[in-house]
Amino acid sequence: MRILAAMLLIGLASEARAEPSSEIKFLMDRPVSMLDWGMFKLQQHLKPFSMGINVSYKWKDNEIGIADFERGASVSSMEEAEALCKTTFARWDSSLLVKAGKDIIPDYCAACENFSHDGWSGEGLSEAKSKLKDRFVYLLGLDGYICERKLYEPTISIKKY
Repeated sequence: MRILAAMLLIGLASEARAEPSSEIKFLMDRPVSMLDWGMFKLQQHLKPFSMGINVSYKWKDNEIGIADFERGASVSSMEEAEALCKTTFARWDSSLLVKAGKDIIPDYCAACENFSHDGWSGEGLSEAKSKLKDRFVYLLGLDGYICERKLYEPTISIKKY
């Protein structure tokens, strides 16, 4: 009985080790850039306001697109599309602390703040974040229309497709 108890204690005391599988190891070895991190955080921040939202980098235009093409909203005219875009963009603006093309809190870009994480700072990070302000663009796909507007500009562009 003592031998059984001793073997059981030894078995419980030793660590069980498993190596990560190849797919887990592959993911562990890939770093996340601050751009990836910021787009992810911005998307999570905006999810409650638009479930189909997607934030991605637009290489061709050097912009960070904040887009929702899954609304499924039915609009029958350019005027209806514009009204819905204005309402949606105003909701996104409010979430990002922007009103009438300006920061609600002077010199504080809420969208830019997603591109770092608490407790981390690197050389040039503040400068890079401050320059992001002009890179954000809203895109909203509706039934037959696409609306576009830069975060800090009031003019909405609407195209029929």
